[in-house]
Amino acid sequence: MTAASLYHHFSNKQDILRSILVLTLQDVLAVTRVAVLRSGGSPAGQLSALTAAWVEFHAEHRVPALVSAAEMRYLDAADRSVVVALRDEQELMFRQVVEHGVETGAFGTPDPHHATRAIINMGTAVSSWFRPDGSLTVGEVGLVYARLALALVEARRA
Repeated sequence: MTAASLYHHFSNKQDILRSILVLTLQDVLAVTRVAVLRSGGSPAGQLSALTAAWVEFHAEHRVPALVSAAEMRYLDAADRSVVVALRDEQELMFRQVVEHGVETGAFGTPDPHHATRAIINMGTAVSSWFRPDGSLTVGEVGLVYARLALALVEARRA
């Protein structure tokens, strides 16, 4: 496909960028939602599954994940508000799991808000360094980060 042929499908660069960001966020929301639903009821199980799915998505979809993380500032206000709403929905999913863990005593963090943001940001950063030919598989990276997320929230052993 040539650059010129893109404009048969998109009206301008703004439309291309918005499409990449919206589709990427919709995809990761779907993946993480399913992970939480399949994880069972414990906060630790939910956070582990959610974090692993988040990290694995960023390892498997490095280019759109990097574009989503770095290029949102170039969207106009209307498109940015759509993307921010999707990003906020993803953050809310993490925050609800972490806050539920704190409320039930499964997590001991005194700062669930910043713990949530740290988990999200460390997962997003995977897209900048992960390589499929590296020392860890996508699944192994997901498991490592799930363990790190539990440490961040000060998960208590059952």
